[in-house]
Amino acid sequence: IQLARRSAASQKQTAALTRTMAEAGTATAADVAKAMGQAASTEADVPTLEASYAEAVHRLSVLTGRPPAALNDRLKRGAPIPAPRLPVPAGIPADILLARPDVRLAERQYAQYTARIGQAEAARYPSVSLTGNIDTSALRLGDLG
Repeated sequence: IQLARRSAASQKQTAALTRTMAEAGTATAADVAKAMGQAASTEADVPTLEASYAEAVHRLSVLTGRPPAALNDRLKRGAPIPAPRLPVPAGIPADILLARPDVRLAERQYAQYTARIGQAEAARYPSVSLTGNIDTSALRLGDLG
């Protein structure tokens, strides 16, 4: 949020300089309009970023069971990003997920439900069975042909 505010202030200065250059004849009106539009756009993004920050703090407060004000104070203090205590497993994220027993259980349940859908779909159609009998009995060996 602070970066967006600093960027908006910098772009306002750039727009003012561009306006001065246009008055001196070294910049066009389109350059001035573009610089002013960019500054206004960046300045308009600040409230959206603030709302997103407040929403993220609220989500974290729900997950951690702490009031949003306490989390907000802690986040504003600023600290380096903590390093994990245990080594993080390396690999493809999908493979790491498949190692979790709850994900494997959900996958098996999904396969089971999909099979049940196939069985229910097959039960909607009539079943046809063909039976036959081939008999090769004869009184003499020459009659078998």
